[in-house]
Formats: sequence, structure tokens, C-alpha cells
Amino acid sequence: MEHFLLLGICAVAVFGWSDSMNSRLILAKQYYTLSALSAAALIFAIKFFRTGILKIDFSTVAWIFTIICTAEAIYAIGQWVGLANSDVIYKVAGHFDNPAGLASCLCVGMPFVIYLYDKGNSKAFLLCGITLLCAVILAKSRTAIIAVVILLTNYTLGKTGIIAIVKDTIKMTKLSKRRWSIVIFIGAAYSLWLSVQKIEMQYKWKNAYKNHDITAYQYIEPYLDEDIFFLYNYAVELLDKGLTDKSLNVALKCDKLLANYDLELLLGDIYAIKGDIEQAELHYYRAASMCPCRYMPYNQLYDLYIANGYNEKGLSIARKVIDKPIKVRSRPVMQIRFKMKKALGLTEDA
Repeated sequence: MEHFLLLGICAVAVFGWSDSMNSRLILAKQYYTLSALSAAALIFAIKFFRTGILKIDFSTVAWIFTIICTAEAIYAIGQWVGLANSDVIYKVAGHFDNPAGLASCLCVGMPFVIYLYDKGNSKAFLLCGITLLCAVILAKSRTAIIAVVILLTNYTLGKTGIIAIVKDTIKMTKLSKRRWSIVIFIGAAYSLWLSVQKIEMQYKWKNAYKNHDITAYQYIEPYLDEDIFFLYNYAVELLDKGLTDKSLNVALKCDKLLANYDLELLLGDIYAIKGDIEQAELHYYRAASMCPCRYMPYNQLYDLYIANGYNEKGLSIARKVIDKPIKVRSRPVMQIRFKMKKALGLTEDA
């Protein structure tokens, strides 16, 4: 039972995803893994209360990690050769939203592969290790590559201490520990209840986002009032609905939890609509400082000054935009530059 539960937890942690959440990969993994851990802890607590024994064989644990990580490595290699699709901007990211998550997962599995190879000297485990190594290289994570090199170097030099000192069988016997099973049961039950509640709110948020349902957002807010992504999205929806004061309150709550370029732009837009030029100017300049290569903060500053009669300030911003080097040539950037050239009376070639 212990090993099947561990297999389930590992599978959810690596392969878990959901289109019903606004973050289909990482957030889904987080909540599903927490739910799986809580459910496993409940079962462990019940078994330990009845028998007083939990039995975990390290070789079986190593097999589980090896199977899960090798499967993920094969999937990542499939992404690289074009046999598997990637749902994110990176070509090779496995079932994660970036290569760092994939590389971390593979690095966790590598010691277990080495342990099984060292124990059985099987060519199958050697092949698993090569597969993991290839996937780490394809993920282009320098930290992960260094970690694997250090691990393999230690193994080559015979320093396998971390792996070797783990006993093959771990037993927890009846030594008056049954009272802990009650504590674990209560804690796990509460954790599972919270996890299920969070998952339900994520589903409701996704539906609210699709339907632009402010009433649903209001219902969800007490449950996700510390979720920075929810608060930002809620503030945007409120502003789109013309609820400026409420949008400002939610955005300021998010601002206490997060320093972010997009949030600063949003706060600038809110204050601009409210007519608070000083605060709007402050937040636009903060956004510009956070991402100096971006053009949008200067575009918003220009619009703010021109709309409120500060023409000289607006033209000063326009000149700053024209003198600003282009880091990434894109349609929005070229549109902003054209707008500023037109304001300054410059030709397209100027």
C-alpha cells in the first residue's frame, strides 16, 4: 500500500495538469500533489493506528522514482524531436512550464538510477541514466548539468555516501506511537479539505474568467485573497467593467504581495482613469524602471500628459521614445514609435 501511494503521489507531482485551472501545469501540480499527499497521510494514519507498522523498501522507492523520471525524460526527448507537443513557449519543458522544473525533476531521479545500477549493474539502468542525462542536456539547464556532473563524479570516485547510507527497509514499530496517528489523521484531513476547496475555487475562477462574471469573482475572493494572480486578474476585470474604486482596492491588495511590471501598469491606468495624475505618473515610472527595455510605460505616460494638457511633458516623453534603442523589434513597439514620430512631426525615415 505504501509503495502504491508513493507511486501515485510521484505521478501526480510530475504529470499532473488541468485545463480547468488558470495555470494548467504548475498550479494544478501544486494542488493535486497536496491533495494526494493529504489522502496518503490519512491512509497511513489509519494503517499505523491499526497495526503500528509502516514498511517502506528503499529499492522499491528507487524503482518508483526511476520509472517516473525516465518516463518524463522520454517525453522531453520526444518534445525535442517533435513527437510530443509542448504547451509552453519552450520546446523542451516536459510536463512543466519551464525547463528548470523539468531539469529539477530529472536531477531528483538520477541518484535513484545510480543506486539501482550500482546494486544490479543492469544495462537497463545504464540506459535509464543516459536517457535522463540526455533530457537534462536538452533542457539547457546549466545548474542541472553541473549537479549531474558532480553526482557522477562522486559516484566515479566511489563517494556514494548519500545513497549508500539509506537502509533498504525502514520500519516504524509499535513503540507507543499510535497517538501520533490521530494527530496525523486530523492534520491530513484538514489539509485535504483545504486542498479540495482550493481546487474547487480554481475551477470557479476559470469559469468566471471565461464568462467575465464579476459576481463569481466576488464569491471567490475570500478564498483566494492571497493569490496574487487571482487578485491581478480580478482587478483587471473590475476595471473593464468600470468599477474603478473596487479595482483599485483589489490592485493595492495585490501590490502588498507582489512587485510586478504589469501590476504597476495596471495601477497607473487606474489612477489615470480616476484623474490622479501624480499617482498614475509614479506607477508608470515604476513600471519603466522595472523593465527599462519596454515601451508601453512611456506610451502610457505620453497619453497621460497629452490627455491632461501637459503637452511639453508629452513631447519630452516622445523624444525619449525615439532615442530609445530597440531591443526586440515587434509590431507594438513600431506602432508606439510611429505614434511618437507623428507627435514630433518627424518623417518615417527620421
